[in-house]
Amino acid sequence: MDTTERIPASARLAGFLSLLAAIAFGTSTAWAQNSAPDGIPAPDWSGLVAARQVARHAIGTSEHGHEAFNPGQRWSTRFDGRGFEVEPEVAAWRWGLELASFGTGREQRSITRTADVSVAGPRLTYGWTPALEEWYVNDGRGLEHGYTVRQRFGDVRDGDRLVFVLRVRGGLTPEVSADGRDVHFLNEGGRATVHYCGLTVFDADGRTLEAGFELDGDCLRLTVDDSDASYPVTIDPVAQQAYLKASNSDDGDHFGYAVAIDGNYAVVGAPLEDSDATGVNGDQSNRRAVDSGAAYVFRRNSSGTWVQEAYLKPTDTDAGDDFGWSVAISGLTVVVGAPQEDSVARTVDGNDRDNSRSDSGAAYVYVREPRFATWTVQGYLKASNADADDGFGGSVAIDGDTIVVGANLEDSHATGVNGAQGVNGAPQSGAAYVYVRSGPQWSQQ
Repeated sequence: MDTTERIPASARLAGFLSLLAAIAFGTSTAWAQNSAPDGIPAPDWSGLVAARQVARHAIGTSEHGHEAFNPGQRWSTRFDGRGFEVEPEVAAWRWGLELASFGTGREQRSITRTADVSVAGPRLTYGWTPALEEWYVNDGRGLEHGYTVRQRFGDVRDGDRLVFVLRVRGGLTPEVSADGRDVHFLNEGGRATVHYCGLTVFDADGRTLEAGFELDGDCLRLTVDDSDASYPVTIDPVAQQAYLKASNSDDGDHFGYAVAIDGNYAVVGAPLEDSDATGVNGDQSNRRAVDSGAAYVFRRNSSGTWVQEAYLKPTDTDAGDDFGWSVAISGLTVVVGAPQEDSVARTVDGNDRDNSRSDSGAAYVYVREPRFATWTVQGYLKASNADADDGFGGSVAIDGDTIVVGANLEDSHATGVNGAQGVNGAPQSGAAYVYVRSGPQWSQQ
């Protein structure tokens, strides 16, 4: 018999809420893991994670309307019934947009009142007319801002277009991309601070419609070719505080394959990057080591702008190593995995020149010197039983002075902790290795 039939629904709900509360007041580490903690079924864990994300991004009421915080972008967004305005947590700029008018290229209707506002979790909607809704979604990507147009505005004439005029709020200066799909907002120093990007417009049949932004005095003019559209039409860009690209972006590098963040520092892996540079900030311009891989460190400065601070390569760069397959960061320490690295070295800082143990894998540690704002290599980690095809470095994690490195293709039949590593009797059973730091030195624990 299914014992859940004996438990009243109210009791099951109370149990669920108690579990949610217990995790919510626990550490953030539990939320960061990909798999469910012991004792929690995977579907329940997925539901808890989704519920937490909604709660973290929920839009609430405030003195002047509504407000939401975005933990990923570290900014607050205020909605006043006419538009929105974003203010970052650590910088002095403000930015926002306000719908000034809408209609066609020949006939515009000005906005003269506040909208009818409705809120559901992280989504807020402005109802302007029965035919036009403006909406916002506060989520992990940033602030999604869009419009739903339920029917055409008036009579359509040949060559006419759907047009929205948006008034820019705050002190940032808009700059429209060449294709008109993105708008970058620049601070006084000319650096892009907010990216209003990824403009997508589609109709009721899912067809993409031609659309673009252009500057119109102190406003943005958004034009949509709806001549053959089936209504309703959806207009959907996203606002983000940063759009990161590699300093040597190239075809097939897979920049963004692995990412990690801690505070104001982010690290991004590109395991198929091709330069033969070694160490930190070497020559990025050549392609002499195909798929050797790279990692990039970005820092968010006091004005809230992200800048690239370091270009990381292994100390023994070779083609096909896949450096950057995995990345992790804790404080000012970064660890990068290269699961296809080939050296015969074992444990820490061994010989990285003898590449006769194919795809044994490695991990590399980098630290930042705060006084000089420079990154240097601190450690070269290998498995204590490194063997060909182990894939050591396929996953990495770090917390303070402790690093864990995964080798999911390792073959020993050892069990538990520190068992016999020397006999490969369990093909691809996998293993994980723990390293600790004392001063500047790392050792396998």
